[in-house]
Amino acid sequence: MDALEVIILFLSTTLCFLFLQTVIRFLHKVCWNPIQLQSKLSSQGIKGPSYRFPHGNTKEISYMRSQSMGKSMVDISHDIFPRIQPHVYAWTKAYGTKFLSWHGSQGQLFVTEPDLIKEILMNRGGEFLKMDMEGYAKKLLGEALITNEGEKWAKVRKLANHTFHAESLKRMVPEMSSSVAKMLESWKIFDGKEIDVFKEFGLLTTEVISRTAFGSSYLDGKHIFEMVAKLTEITVRNVYNVKVPGISMLLKSDDEVEADKLEKRIKGSILELVKKRENVKEFEDFGNDYLGQLVKISHESDVKRRITIEQMIDEIKAVYGAGHLTTTSLLGWCIFLLAINIEWQEKVRDEVTRLFGGKSPDSDGIARLKIMNMVINECLRLYPPVITVTRKIAKEAKIGDLYLPQKMNIFIPILSLHHNPKIWGKDAHLFKPERFSEGIAKATNDNTAAFLPFGLGPRTCVGLNFTTNEAKIALSMIVQKYEFVLSPNYVHNPADVFILTPKNGTNFLYWYGPQAELVVTEAELVREILNNKDENYPKMDLEGYAKKLLGDGLSSSKGEKWANMRKFANHVFHGESLKNMIPVMISSVETMLDKWKEYEGKEIEVFEEFRMLTSDIISKTAFGSSYLEGKNIFDMLMKLALIVSRNAYRIKLPVISRFLTSNDELESEKLEQGIRDCIVRIITRREREKSPKDNFLGKLLEAKHMSLENIVDECKTFYFAGHETTTSLLGWTILLLSVHQEWQDKARIEVIKLFGQTHPNADGIARLKMMNLIVEESLRLYPPVPFIKRKVDKEVKLGKLTLPPQMELYISPLALHHNPNIWGEDVHLFRPERFANGIIKATNNNPVAFLPFGFGARTCVGLNFAIIEAKIALSMILQRYKMILSPIYVHSPVQLFMVRPQHGVQVILQKN
Repeated sequence: MDALEVIILFLSTTLCFLFLQTVIRFLHKVCWNPIQLQSKLSSQGIKGPSYRFPHGNTKEISYMRSQSMGKSMVDISHDIFPRIQPHVYAWTKAYGTKFLSWHGSQGQLFVTEPDLIKEILMNRGGEFLKMDMEGYAKKLLGEALITNEGEKWAKVRKLANHTFHAESLKRMVPEMSSSVAKMLESWKIFDGKEIDVFKEFGLLTTEVISRTAFGSSYLDGKHIFEMVAKLTEITVRNVYNVKVPGISMLLKSDDEVEADKLEKRIKGSILELVKKRENVKEFEDFGNDYLGQLVKISHESDVKRRITIEQMIDEIKAVYGAGHLTTTSLLGWCIFLLAINIEWQEKVRDEVTRLFGGKSPDSDGIARLKIMNMVINECLRLYPPVITVTRKIAKEAKIGDLYLPQKMNIFIPILSLHHNPKIWGKDAHLFKPERFSEGIAKATNDNTAAFLPFGLGPRTCVGLNFTTNEAKIALSMIVQKYEFVLSPNYVHNPADVFILTPKNGTNFLYWYGPQAELVVTEAELVREILNNKDENYPKMDLEGYAKKLLGDGLSSSKGEKWANMRKFANHVFHGESLKNMIPVMISSVETMLDKWKEYEGKEIEVFEEFRMLTSDIISKTAFGSSYLEGKNIFDMLMKLALIVSRNAYRIKLPVISRFLTSNDELESEKLEQGIRDCIVRIITRREREKSPKDNFLGKLLEAKHMSLENIVDECKTFYFAGHETTTSLLGWTILLLSVHQEWQDKARIEVIKLFGQTHPNADGIARLKMMNLIVEESLRLYPPVPFIKRKVDKEVKLGKLTLPPQMELYISPLALHHNPNIWGEDVHLFRPERFANGIIKATNNNPVAFLPFGFGARTCVGLNFAIIEAKIALSMILQRYKMILSPIYVHSPVQLFMVRPQHGVQVILQKN
């Protein structure tokens, strides 16, 4: 073997060894370490979602967040924890107050217990350090005060404490007041008009931080703010993306390329700012502001006290980012809360007037703003700017009874603490500033670690007093000059974009593939669309799965076909016909209640019971059969409805399904054919037996203009919609009555007064006023149909909007039903009395704001049928039983074509 062969053999052996070593290290990291960590924590009672290679749980988290934050909230609720951190919300319920999740192969321990959190953040043993920044977050924040540890942190913290101490803050008050006055001057043109204050506060806080920390103006640093904002956006977009080591050295994504460019440009711009300060001779020792202090310490002759140029750049970059975002968030949410809680706005205004009159705020008065302090604390509790605090374990540590290995990350979800009813009480999701009237310790039941808007312990945010002072000055000067109310255009859409911020909009455009859809939430525009006087807004054509479910029946047909069928259905479901159906409805309810006898004193799941009841009633009244005869049809329709819901937001590429058919497509075709075959068999039997033709199916068979396919489509529509709406209505109404016992008692008293223990009759049903209020309030809170769609046939003017042809319109009854500008500040509460004087009074003369069964010419033909059926069932249940909500009930409304309780409605039956 010559020398060359020896060298080749040696090199190939070395490469094989290195490759094998790399593979072993990789497997150790992605397999052995997670298994070992899971085992160690599991033995201490800590569970969590399973580790999945290579992403860990990041894909699940991303999906959950896209589902929860993909749409605006249907009402103005402060219960934002399940929306913003759905994974933490779900997993604390499933695994407890401590659970383990995975970011790639990195274990993350989530802790929500105040005692343990206090121990972690106080960090007396030095085990719990700031997490190392990597990737985009490293580019954004670098090694600044908010990320550093040890000596680096101590140097800058001392400097920051000096810059933002009490006397320095007093000197900043005039600068802050001047910036606010400048903003309010620009507001004069908006007197009596709508203004987006969040954008205004973004400009204000950048101006304040520029003037107080950098001795310049917003315009001087505008390009830096904008670049930091872009880099923040990229960071948030990639927070749950797991990078494979080494790949980004070879293949860089567009975001990585853009982030690199932004990092360099931000660094260059900050260096220009620093050089300008170094060259300004009128500043003694570079100035007393934060920039001057940083420049000064970077020139220190003592190496131990000096910071590097890179550190200085990172500190300035961090202030340009976090230095104004926290105050922007705080001011935005405060104004929002005061706009919907006018009584607190008045209290704040009275306090400000008493302390300052019409003058600018001064530091002594700011310190005595007790009511405003309560409002700010409550705002920070409900909408904390930063929603997660992280730490890493530097060495094996013990907290409580847990032994934790080193190199593990700890996540503290602030929202879970701030919205925990065990700490704050049952009203945790309500805006109640008075809870802070006796201080934070009293408000938290001596759990000070339960209130963390700015952290806790030695690493409490250094800008805490700066932010609250700035907010108090801005709020004081605003309430001195203005009263403000929430615009009807506001849409409640809190989003986690590094800092918790509102997204807003009213009528807004979004895209379903290449198809533009305009979401309309203004009552006047909705009325114009649904009245459709000039026939500009026809029903949308059903396609795909929805077409298979409903065909071309009454709910989807148009023009002459719809008009003929509507006239026909009106005749079948007119007043006298409905009276004739009452004995059948009573008989079906009797059958259900006989079965309930075995559940007396026990728990029963009523939603499924109501599904069988309403199926039986529609079978008997409309088709002259029974639930059992149509059971296969109902079951297949439900399976098909689930497929429709599952595919509602999936885009099909044209032609592809002809070559590649998905499992759902195959299943839906089988179901469609199976439903058709069952209906045809019923039709054939009816014709053969010459059954009475006084019901819906009988009348259809008599109609000369109806083809077999038309009859099948109408049967499908009535089989499906004819029981789903009433099932939903009954399920939610029983839930509401089980929660609100006083209304259950009122309804029972009314039923006994009208019927005693006899069966309901038509005259009595018409006089059930109390029950009518309850049913309408149930339909308002939980409308069976969550959306109505129309399309634009030709260019048309809608209000001030000009809409092009082929645009689709999306109307959300949920958005209208939960709009506080229409229904009042108690919009999210169950208050049937709001309907005591009728729908027009309840909606403040906006009857189109109540759409449980549509509006105008296309109001659901089965409206009276569903209401009478519900009243009969509720009356007969109340005659026999008192219902109490079961402790196992989980409130989880979902949209499965209609709005329904995901896990059913469990109640305990008590015999009257």
